[in-house]
Amino acid sequence: MSRNPLIKEKERAILARQVLENPVYTDAIDVIKTSLMDTWQTTNMSQTLERENIYKMLLAVKSIDFHIQSVMKTGQLAEMQMEKFNG
Repeated sequence: MSRNPLIKEKERAILARQVLENPVYTDAIDVIKTSLMDTWQTTNMSQTLERENIYKMLLAVKSIDFHIQSVMKTGQLAEMQMEKFNG
C-alpha cells in the first residue's frame, strides 16, 4: 500500500517546524553565523583563500536553514491541498 505523499510532506513539515523552533538549533545557527562573520572580519584582505572558505561555510549554514524552512513550507502547502480535497 503506497503512502499518501501529502501526508508524508505534512509530517515532514511538523518535524521541520520542531527543528526551526528548537532553541538549541536556533542558538547553534546564530553562534555559527556570528563566529564565521567575526572570523571573516579579522582576516586580512590578502587572505583570499581563508576568506573564501569562510564565505562557503556561511553559505552552507544558510543553505541548511533554508532547506529546513522549505520542507516546512512544502508541508504547509500539502496540508492546504489535503484540506481542499477533503472539503
